[in-house]
Amino acid sequence: MIREKIFGEKGVFPDSQNAKIALMGVVGVALGLCVVLTENWRMSLLIILLLITIVATFQKPYIGVLFFIFLVYFPPEQHGINGGRVTLIATLFLLVAWLIRGIGQKKLNAQWSPQLVIIGMLSLWMFIITQTAHISVPASWEGSIKFFKVFIFCFLLASLIDTKKKLFEMLAVNLFGITYFSLNGFHSFLFQGDVRGIGGICSDTNSLAHFLVLFCPMTINMLIYPNKLVRLWGWFLLPMQLITIIMTNSRGGAIGLAIVMVWMLLQALIGFKWKLAWLIGLSGILILYVVLGTEVGKKYTQRVETVSTYQKDEGSAMKRIYLWQAGLEMIRDHPITGVGMENFILTFPEYNPYLRSQSPHNTYVQFGTECGIPGLGLYLLLLFFHFNTLLWIKKRVDKNSVEAHCCLALEAGALGHMVHSIFISKVYFEPIYWLIISGSILKKIVKQEKQIS
Repeated sequence: MIREKIFGEKGVFPDSQNAKIALMGVVGVALGLCVVLTENWRMSLLIILLLITIVATFQKPYIGVLFFIFLVYFPPEQHGINGGRVTLIATLFLLVAWLIRGIGQKKLNAQWSPQLVIIGMLSLWMFIITQTAHISVPASWEGSIKFFKVFIFCFLLASLIDTKKKLFEMLAVNLFGITYFSLNGFHSFLFQGDVRGIGGICSDTNSLAHFLVLFCPMTINMLIYPNKLVRLWGWFLLPMQLITIIMTNSRGGAIGLAIVMVWMLLQALIGFKWKLAWLIGLSGILILYVVLGTEVGKKYTQRVETVSTYQKDEGSAMKRIYLWQAGLEMIRDHPITGVGMENFILTFPEYNPYLRSQSPHNTYVQFGTECGIPGLGLYLLLLFFHFNTLLWIKKRVDKNSVEAHCCLALEAGALGHMVHSIFISKVYFEPIYWLIISGSILKKIVKQEKQIS
């Protein structure tokens, strides 16, 4: 293989203990130099992690994938690195490493699930409309490149993860991000009484709520996982996660969380999963206590009530209505190509010159306005195939198996995402695409197990 010719049979990482200690020393010295040069320990650590990711990819691309996910959740500054050049570099190195390993064409063909094909078609469509959208503002390639990165990484996930162990390890790294953000939110709850954007992919409170709601079903499932340490992690994480969602004062987060909890409870009762139903009920009691019994909860209740009285609200609720109205007019004027990726903000003043231009605060409107009706249709088709895949798996596995509970978590998380997406723009939100691809990976693994048996 090409990798062996470049790095030798043993790969990049040495086998002897002394060599490993020396390598750790080199990393430590490099970190110290970075701190001195950048005067920012977080940015220095980010550089080191990026270097480790690059080295790890040529030894074992799957390890590089895990480091990449960690990089997305690691915020060196308020705005984080999600969608930035750092993660794009990491993705390209992962792709090169994957190609160097020489995975055969036969194996390559086996990875193309309908979900991955649709994500690839969306990425291609975004590049096409960037060139063809006939609007008064200049075309930008930034949005197309962002989504191309999403596609490449989903392709690598589908190609490199071929066992349940690897799949659950990948999901566990995502849960590290949940733990980090939940700890920060819980700290704010105890000492500040408020929570703001923490950084990384959660640079604002709506994004934070969206992220936590998406993974809330997975955290609940941790409470019934066979491994004791995972169960303890779940008991530690879930209360902080729920409290942080409430702390964000996000109306979309409140509705999304309610949908997640009700759906999981119904599925647990239908499947006679009494332990899971009891745990969901316990989570509901905690939510009610925080909402009804604390000052933070009272503010949260007042905020959520504006969903039904939005016409009296002169703040963000009515602004969303005006943004959506402008978005629908853009779709009417540009039904095929839309206005181009990330051009909603630039085009909005032509439709409403009285409001400050901002994102449409609706993922479906954003897809329709920036990608046209074909782009929106592809996105909805992607969600359809996701649920169809999970239904296929649930029919073929034991209802109390780890696979069945994983399906329930992926299903409920996607439902929460779909509902919350009515109130937030998340076209480039990478974790939702990772979870969608996780469903197709799980189907592939279940298929292989059924063929063997």
